[in-house]
Amino acid sequence: MDAWRDHIANEHGAKDAKTDIASGILTYRIRGLRRSSEDDAARLAAESYGIRMIRTGGCVGPGPEWSYDMAYNRVLKEHLKARFGFDPIERVIDEARAKEQKDSGG
Repeated sequence: MDAWRDHIANEHGAKDAKTDIASGILTYRIRGLRRSSEDDAARLAAESYGIRMIRTGGCVGPGPEWSYDMAYNRVLKEHLKARFGFDPIERVIDEARAKEQKDSGG
């Protein structure tokens, strides 16, 4: 039963991402342990690329919500790579983490 729910959530996540992209909505869904650089990454994504980064969950492992987010993000990243020629999500995350390290003296 869980595998079926994950499969359905995966399909819905991909479909919703396509619908959002077609409507001009670029949203990246964040899950996992919150990092101190997350706010800077979200600001950079919005300012530089018009991408909204939202937190949808913490460190809870795989399940339907996780499957939905992963499918949604996969479709979004494919679109972003085609549009920009690179992955702007990874770029802003790397920039924010580098700034965090520099600011902390590391």
